[in-house]
Amino acid sequence: MRCKIQVRGEGPKNAKLMLVGEAPGRQEVEQKRPFVGRAGRFLNKTLTKVKIARTACYITNVVKFRPTQVVHGKIKDRPPTDAEMAACAPLLKREILSVRPRLIVLLGATALRELVGPEEKLSHVHGRVLKSGRWRFLPTYHPAVAIRNRKFRSFFVSDLRKARKLASDQV
Repeated sequence: MRCKIQVRGEGPKNAKLMLVGEAPGRQEVEQKRPFVGRAGRFLNKTLTKVKIARTACYITNVVKFRPTQVVHGKIKDRPPTDAEMAACAPLLKREILSVRPRLIVLLGATALRELVGPEEKLSHVHGRVLKSGRWRFLPTYHPAVAIRNRKFRSFFVSDLRKARKLASDQV
């Protein structure tokens, strides 16, 4: 299987902070930019709240296309399969090696599973710095989850504040 690229990552190639989500949705594919839908607007609002400029971050996804399924005659988003993540893994690794961020924020369980491993559970490690090889990761909840749940929203904001301090005060 090959990784079909519909949405590439964006941001400065020398960003200190990289944000990695799961997969683009319909609006991201239409605009060919990551995190521009409802979750992206919430992410932008939260970044502003914690004094991180989106333009200073490199933002990407584990998979570079919109995984979908048909449910009751409608096209719906679905989580990427292991095979889809494996197909896109070389592209994500090239992005990380190219940007060389000080910290990679993992937005959700899919990003955590892909970059750290399936043994870690997001509910146990969110907000903790994890190291894998030469990279430092800060897992947090996906913005789409934080929108729907007040407790996760609080964790999300707190985790992004921590990310700002860890990456630098200049982000």
